[in-house]
Amino acid sequence: MTTLTDAGLAAFGDIVIDSDPIDALAVGVAPDSESAAATALGSEVHRSVVSNGNVDLLSSSQTASGNAELVIRVSGGLEVAPDTDIAEIGAFRNGDLLLIENISPVTVAAGDREEFIIEIEPLREQS
Repeated sequence: MTTLTDAGLAAFGDIVIDSDPIDALAVGVAPDSESAAATALGSEVHRSVVSNGNVDLLSSSQTASGNAELVIRVSGGLEVAPDTDIAEIGAFRNGDLLLIENISPVTVAAGDREEFIIEIEPLREQS
């Protein structure tokens, strides 16, 4: 499940219509970092501007159900150390963490590229 942070929930509409897009992506190794109050990944190992060649935002679009979908590619070997077990992905705008996606760890070996599809449902569970 993708968790929209407080800043992400407020910015979701802008992301979907691409009027104020995501400007940085990060990957980390913490397996349980999703929180609506999060301001950073649990254990970030790399952050870069969108499409720097090591962590790329390949596409962002709206799905038929009205959700947003991000396709992110991570390349191992340079800024993302070889054999890193990616367990969290974050998207940022103007330094604010907008979303965290925890995944089952995926090892990114040197020279390998892994793609991750993140579907964002703009709802927050009420407690």
